[in-house]
Amino acid sequence: DSMGTFQHAAFSLPWFEHGYCADDNARTLFLTCMLEQLEEPEPVLARIQTAAAAFLHHAFNPDTGRFRNFMSFDRRWHEETGSEDSHGRALWGLGTAV
Repeated sequence: DSMGTFQHAAFSLPWFEHGYCADDNARTLFLTCMLEQLEEPEPVLARIQTAAAAFLHHAFNPDTGRFRNFMSFDRRWHEETGSEDSHGRALWGLGTAV
């Protein structure tokens, strides 16, 4: 959706109770950047990239210098700092986009 990629889904139906995570939005950003290089860019890719990049921007916590990971569907963060993996993936996705 406009917030980013949902963490879990059953096929195309998002599981709202699981919310979002920086991990999956970083993967989304990486994938859409790779697809853009492989083929003629589709307008939908730009919308998906924008949502994923915006999510990662919002996930960054300037107080800790780290990315948060888990956000509920009602837009509340579950932690102040995500895991090492989610921090690394956020940097990987943003680095690919740059």
